Amino acid sequence: MVGQLIAQGLFLFLRRIRTALDWLLPLATGDMKWSCQQIFELQPEKLAPLLRRAAVRYRVPAYEKAIGKLPKISGDERWQLLVPK
Repeated sequence: MVGQLIAQGLFLFLRRIRTALDWLLPLATGDMKWSCQQIFELQPEKLAPLLRRAAVRYRVPAYEKAIGKLPKISGDERWQLLVPK
């Protein structure tokens, strides 16, 4: 019973993480502009490690492809060693 509740909670959490990434991705790649008041500057390069993990975990090649569209990604970042393809 408890294990099933924990599994359901984890599933919902992971699904929400993926939904958040899907929502942020067009903003980070520049395909969509932010239409609300800008509180702080978006730093899309900070999404790269999360996109790599999501590409591996969810088996979605579009996440890996999107990393190449992000600005300021040079290929020698530490996260590329920590989270290989």
